[in-house]
Amino acid sequence: MIIAAGIVCSLMMTVHRGKGLLVWWMVMWSLIVLTGCTSRPAPLPEPAPLPAPILCAAPAAMTEHEPMPRAPRGDYTQQEVALYLLALHRWGSRGWQRLAAIHDYTRQCRVREQ
Repeated sequence: MIIAAGIVCSLMMTVHRGKGLLVWWMVMWSLIVLTGCTSRPAPLPEPAPLPAPILCAAPAAMTEHEPMPRAPRGDYTQQEVALYLLALHRWGSRGWQRLAAIHDYTRQCRVREQ
């Protein structure tokens, strides 16, 4: 590439007598600047392979949806409100217990798989 540039510069010097040196320096400077464009960066190393996924899906019975207790409507008594709050508390407690059971199940599954 540099040899070709030298040939082009010498031809330019013969054609343009007074400006030949300037053209020669411009071409050489362009080649020096553009040599960085032809180089390629080193390829990135391959990433480490990911470990095999551990499939520990909880059984469908553990994730079954339980409807929320119905709130009293209209003209209700304090006893109805208390019963609703008890039912709501039981419903929430069962949800947390199910979540803990799912957590235990997946933790035991991971231990078995390893």
